This record gives sequence, structure tokens and C-alpha cells, in this order.
Amino acid sequence: QPTKKIAKSIGNQIFKTRWDIVLLLVLLSVVFGGGLYIYSLIQKPNKMSVDISDDLQLIKTEISKWNLQKTGKLLAQIYTKMGKRILEDDLEPLLDLLDLKFQTLVEDSLKNYQSLKDIQRLKIHEYLYVSNYFNTFGKPSLAKKVEKNVIKAKKLLSKLEEVGVKHLKQKVYEYLANRDYQKAKNLYESYKQTLYTPKWRQTIQSLQTDIQFCMDILLQSIQYLKVGMDQKREALHFYVYPNYIIDIQILEWNPPYFNFAVKKTVPFELNENGQITTKVPFFLYEEVKKVSFQEFLKRLHPLSILRIMKWKKDYNSLLRFLLLEKRSILRDKLVKIFLTLSQKRKAKINPNIKKRALLIFQTKIEFQAKTIFRKAYSKFWEGELEEAKKILLSIPRDFQNTNWLKKNHLTLEIMGLYYKILRILQKREYQKAIALLKSMEVSK
Repeated sequence: QPTKKIAKSIGNQIFKTRWDIVLLLVLLSVVFGGGLYIYSLIQKPNKMSVDISDDLQLIKTEISKWNLQKTGKLLAQIYTKMGKRILEDDLEPLLDLLDLKFQTLVEDSLKNYQSLKDIQRLKIHEYLYVSNYFNTFGKPSLAKKVEKNVIKAKKLLSKLEEVGVKHLKQKVYEYLANRDYQKAKNLYESYKQTLYTPKWRQTIQSLQTDIQFCMDILLQSIQYLKVGMDQKREALHFYVYPNYIIDIQILEWNPPYFNFAVKKTVPFELNENGQITTKVPFFLYEEVKKVSFQEFLKRLHPLSILRIMKWKKDYNSLLRFLLLEKRSILRDKLVKIFLTLSQKRKAKINPNIKKRALLIFQTKIEFQAKTIFRKAYSKFWEGELEEAKKILLSIPRDFQNTNWLKKNHLTLEIMGLYYKILRILQKREYQKAIALLKSMEVSK
């Protein structure tokens, strides 16, 4: 019996050992098989069971539509499905198409730039996000291509933004000249938020001072009207275009509009010394008008703006405002008046403002000088020498300092000498004419 028990115990141990071995072998085979399967997936991605051909085609379609948000989402979906196992050959055509589409959009906008929308439609931030997302797939050669494309895209964008900044400056000063101050500010803010290139963002900051200067005029004018109504004054006095002084009473305040009644209208004249003379007034009792603040501001004569802003002795602000106004005979007249007054009173004028003010008259004088010269030149070649001489002598002394006449003084001298020689020859003083010609050769 002891022998049987020992034999039975040994048999049980052997039986248990066999099952342990079986389980161990099964476990090893599962691990080994799984490892081989994973290895095969890594080494042979072209034999994957996941098909992304439709996704790739859809991405191309969205890039062509320049729907970059959808493009980014689709790329993220592919990454979720494939990770870094995706082939470089599948990604490269997408990156090339993205680069080509951006380049085409920029070139089209450069050919015919219309507005800020030409820059906005490039969606530069979305483009950069999508381009850089390709780096997520971990392909070194693609990373280099992304870097190269982004550098090229930024250069192209800078060219377009340069055109946009020129357009912005033109439109802003056009708005300021027409007293559309709010439009100028809104346009500036839109460009400020859109421009990507640091150089051009910094460039447009120079516009901000002029825009803010004009916005102060708008706000101060509105405040002037509001105070006038709150205090219930009998009448507010304004100079308005073309040459009237009106007395108004504000009836209703409903921003941005207000109603007012015109109580009295007085024509006035402004002479060259800045003195105002009024004429017989006529009355338009209870002529009620409804206008916006902006519209009313446009109707105001520059003299009203000067009164509202209290610029009586502030010639810098006064001239700065006039130089921002639309070019007109009245504007030029006022610039001349206040520039002269500033010189008489020895006021300190900003050199840049003074230079721009003087340039108005220099340009005007040069235009008149050219007109006189052309007329004299025409008469000279028609043989009307006396008439040509009279016209040339009519050039005012002030004109002698203009740049244009300095450049053309030699032509004037030759005309004068030619005229002089002809007169000598008419008197048959041939020796004198020869001597004059020789003196010309010596001077030459």
C-alpha cells in the first residue's frame, strides 16, 4: 500500500506538470505570434487592411476649395487611423497641392488687388497650421519641404501685404479728406488685425496718429452738439459750406441722428487776410432737418471745426487739420492765411507740417510758371517776339525761386539771347551781333 500511494502521488505530479507545460507553450505561441503580426504591420504598411484612398482624395478636394479647417480635420482623422505608418508618397502630393493653391491665390490677388478681402481669403493662420500638421507624421523629408514652403509663402504674402498697405494708406487719407473718420478707423483696425508680416504691421502704425487726431474732432463735435442741447441754448452758431453762418436749435437727440431747426442764415465772405464780413441775413424759421453726426460734420466749414476744437492759437493742429482736408481753393486759401499768421506771430510750427504747407504753394506757382513759359515759347516760334518778351517779363519775381524754373533757366536765357541777336541784326549792327555770339561761345 505505501508503494501504491507513492506511485499515485508521482503520477499526479507528472499530470500537473504536463498541464503547466501546455499552458506555457500556448502563452509563448500567442506572444510570439502577436509580435510577428505587429512587426509585419510596421515593416509592410502597404499591406494594411485600412484603406485611406477616399480620405486622401477628399483632402485634395478640400484644398482645391481652400477649405483649410476641413482639411486640418481630415488630416487629423488620417493620423488617428494610421499614425506614422502612412506612406510619404501619400502625403507629398497633398503638401504640393497646398503650396500650389496658396501661390495661385496670391498671384491672382497681386494682379488685381481690390480690398482687404484679397489678403483675408488666404487664411494665413489656417494655412500655417495645416502645413505644420504634416510634421506630425514624422517624415524628415516632408518636414524640410514644409519649412521651405512656409518660407516661400511668407515672402509671397509680404508682397501682397505691401500692395495692401499702399491701398490702405490711399483709402484712409481719402476717408479723412472726406471727413469719414469712423470709416478710416474701421478700415485701419481691420488691416491691423489681418496683416501677418511684422514689417507691414509696424508700417501702418504711422496712420494711427492722424486717424486718432481726426476721431478727436468727431467726438469733440458730437460733444459740442450734446452740450448745446443739454444747456438748452437758444441757438448754436456754425459756419457751413459754401459760405454761410447758421443759427440752429437742436430739437431731438437720437444717436447717431439728431433733429434741428435752422433759425437764421447769414452769408459771409472770407478775405485774403482771414477777415470775415457778413451780408444781410435771411431767415428760414423752423426749417427742421434730420441728419447724422457724420453728415453734419461734412457740412461744416473748416472755420467751424477750428472754433469747436479751440485751435485759435494752435497753428500746428490747425494746419494739420487743413492739410488732411480735401484739396480745394478754400482749403489752400485757409492754409495760406494761417501759415502767414503763424509767421507774423512767430509761432513754432512743426517742420514737417510747414514743409507740406509750403509745398502746396510751390506746386501751384510752378504750374503757373509752366503755363507762362509754354505760352511765351509758343509765341516765340510763331515769330511774335515782342509778345513772347512781354509774356516772359510777366513772370513774377516769386517764381524765380521755384524748382521748375531753376531747372529751365537756361532755355529762358537762350530765348532771351536769340531775341537780342535778332534785334541787333535788324539794326544791321553785324559786328555787334558777331561779338555777342563770340561772348556766348566763351561763356559756354
